[in-house]
Amino acid sequence: MDWEEVSQKIVKTSKDVSAKMKETSEVFRLRQKLAEEESRLQKVYAEIGKQYFENHEGVISDDMIPYFERVTSIRAAIEECQASINKIRKTKTCPACGATVDEEALFCSSCGIKLDIRNGGAMWKEN
Repeated sequence: MDWEEVSQKIVKTSKDVSAKMKETSEVFRLRQKLAEEESRLQKVYAEIGKQYFENHEGVISDDMIPYFERVTSIRAAIEECQASINKIRKTKTCPACGATVDEEALFCSSCGIKLDIRNGGAMWKEN
């Protein structure tokens, strides 16, 4: 083999490697975009489900009852956990924006709503 042949093989191999790297890079980019789009789709499905749940809480078809019951159960568990955390930390949750504030706070430090401190609960002050 002479240097010309070796040089041509090196150039060809370099081009092949470069093409393969471009291909691999493009596949990786597309897989990343695919994962992002699938994630966005799951979020939209979740929003649809949440909206459906909130709009049909009293009137639902029989096939949706198990799902509504699971959502209700999970919400209760979440509220129970949040109440326990609030009790330990001596905080409460703003009913307007969901921010955590000191249990003695009169106003939410996040949204500014006036809070009621009766019974240690975070409730709108009714005037």
